[in-house]
Amino acid sequence: PATAKVKEIQGILNAGKAYSDAMKAADALFAQQKYTEAKVQYQAALKTRAGDETATQGVIKCDDELNKVKYQADMEKRYADAMKQGAAAFAAKKYTDAKTAYTTATGLKPNEQEPKDKLKEIEDLLGKQAGDAEKERAYKDHIDKANSLFAEKKYEQAKGEFNEALTVK
Repeated sequence: PATAKVKEIQGILNAGKAYSDAMKAADALFAQQKYTEAKVQYQAALKTRAGDETATQGVIKCDDELNKVKYQADMEKRYADAMKQGAAAFAAKKYTDAKTAYTTATGLKPNEQEPKDKLKEIEDLLGKQAGDAEKERAYKDHIDKANSLFAEKKYEQAKGEFNEALTVK
């Protein structure tokens, strides 16, 4: 009987040491942000003390941190994809598509300056294009009117319209 009790006590002590070692290792790994490895150690501690609240909370904390890391990695990938799409569209002079991509990137990482700078650059280019189109339209209107006046032999008025066309461009 005494031998059996000694073995039983030794088993309890070994389990206590295994629990203590697993918890110590888990806490150290968690502090190093090695959440997967820490979770394994918390689970090992639970094998020696099923239902232990501290080890159970450790597993939960590891899962929470792993989910945060996964979420952050997903956000980084989506941001990088948006920036890549924006750059490709910009290079292809598809400014509306580039603007959409850079707006997405800004929404994912509002503190990043690069997509904001690209959006400003696109707005400037689109504004310039709109201004250029307006000038081209005004120029064409003056030329058409001048040609019409010239055909009617209204030379002074035609000359005035041609001069106006020159001032537009």
